[in-house]
Amino acid sequence: MVWPSPAGFALSSLCVGLPFTAITFYGLQEARRLWPASADSFASLVTAAYGLCQIAGPPLVAWLIAQGDAGRGFARGLALAAAALVAGAVMYGLSAWRWPLSPHRMVR
Repeated sequence: MVWPSPAGFALSSLCVGLPFTAITFYGLQEARRLWPASADSFASLVTAAYGLCQIAGPPLVAWLIAQGDAGRGFARGLALAAAALVAGAVMYGLSAWRWPLSPHRMVR
């Protein structure tokens, strides 16, 4: 960890939490642009997936911690969370490549 303290935890929470809100908003806006008739279904799907991951995350990290050294288990949990963020970034990149925003459809 770079800054293992309550202040470091608070800063990292802000750095991940605030962009999460913006990313969610833009994702739902993009879904409305691409699939106007199905935007509500997409929002429901994203909400359900987020909820399931929020439920599955703590038991998974607890299992990783129980597999041996608690420090290594916690590091594995953080690595898994980082991998999920990278997977999301890759999915975003693939989506931007697959469905590019055309100039005539840009929202002003």
